[in-house]
Amino acid sequence: MTDDMTPKREYEEKLAQMAKRDMNERRRLFFNFLRFVGLVLLALAVIASAAVLFVSIKNFYFLTDQKDGYYARAAGIERDMETKMDELNDKFAVERLNLFFSRDEIYTFSYNMWKYELLVNDQPVDDPMVLKLNIKEGDKLIIRESLRDTLLPADFINIGNLVRGDKNDAVKNHFALNGVTHYLEEKKEGFTTDYVVSGLEFTSGTKFEILLSVQLQERLGFENYLIDVTVT
Repeated sequence: MTDDMTPKREYEEKLAQMAKRDMNERRRLFFNFLRFVGLVLLALAVIASAAVLFVSIKNFYFLTDQKDGYYARAAGIERDMETKMDELNDKFAVERLNLFFSRDEIYTFSYNMWKYELLVNDQPVDDPMVLKLNIKEGDKLIIRESLRDTLLPADFINIGNLVRGDKNDAVKNHFALNGVTHYLEEKKEGFTTDYVVSGLEFTSGTKFEILLSVQLQERLGFENYLIDVTVT
């Protein structure tokens, strides 16, 4: 009886050992699976965090650019409004002034606000009897138009300038060099505008004439409208 039980007990012990090993193996696989799932979830969390960070950064720069754009537009609108208000204020002032003064009265008043000079290299030609003018190679001829500092609206004060505020007229129509191709380059700074004779080079021996309109001759205080010029 004892001999018959021994093989059976050994068999049961082997089965128990196999079951135990199987249980340990299953437990090991289960923990490995949990570890794998944990790593996957961690990786997904990192990816999600990076995506959120990227979107946040992108939105930040987008909103910053948008805010800067709004500020720029707001500043532009403010400048436009200020310019428009200045224009409306000037227009209103001119309309009120025109109710009390005729155009000739405005011209008489604003005439002396303007000053005109003929210059050679910033040196004024102030001889009212000038008939001849000697200049050197490289010299520049300039008509300078200056306005006294004033708060009066431009449309009002411009009636007193050389062209009497006529937008279809210009200084170039009152000054010419006889027989010499040229143009007047306009350089404005504050209340002063220089009309510089350009488009030619003065070379030694060249002779030409300056022709002035009656209006510009009067503004310059010259007795003659024709001036002979020689380049020495």
